[in-house]
Amino acid sequence: MADQRVARVEIQDFVPLRFGVWRLDTRDAVGVVNPEAVALQDKLYSQILTRVYEDDRGHRMMLMVAYGGDQRDQLAFHYPEICYPAQGFLVAHSTNVDIPLAGGHTLAARRLETSKGPLRVEPLTYWAVVGDRVVRGRLDRNFVQLRYGLHGTIPDGVLVRVSTIGADAPAEFAMQAAFIQEMLAAMTPAARDFFLGQAQR
Repeated sequence: MADQRVARVEIQDFVPLRFGVWRLDTRDAVGVVNPEAVALQDKLYSQILTRVYEDDRGHRMMLMVAYGGDQRDQLAFHYPEICYPAQGFLVAHSTNVDIPLAGGHTLAARRLETSKGPLRVEPLTYWAVVGDRVVRGRLDRNFVQLRYGLHGTIPDGVLVRVSTIGADAPAEFAMQAAFIQEMLAAMTPAARDFFLGQAQR
């Protein structure tokens, strides 16, 4: 699937620099947790995008998008439940969430409450797409991998994560959901299809 997409997958072009109340913070994306050590990043992902956005009230939103062209077991992306603890974070709570999208669709996402000491409390929301299917958890991902494998296809995949710094988790999650909705609504149809697979169909 990656070979079929290669001419049109440019993550940095897919994500607008400005949308809704959000604009790109042109300062370095300091504080965005990278998914893995550099050597493993190069093995798992062919593209990684990290950005920080800011709204007119000074709220900052961290965005990380990781794209991998081969989602077989040994090369599949790692979920935040794995990479955040590897970076020294404590994951206190996790839950599934369905984020409403335009057109009556929903996005199957996951929320985590993480922290790295008392001064870094980082709630995050993420979702993953394998091939053209949104997957939630390893069991779901393995099922989709098997379905593609039966047809002789190696699926690609993208993991999208947004996070903020703040101790009021419900407020942070609400802001993240609004950010996701505005970001997806501002994308071109081709970009939205890449980020959502069949979730919008």
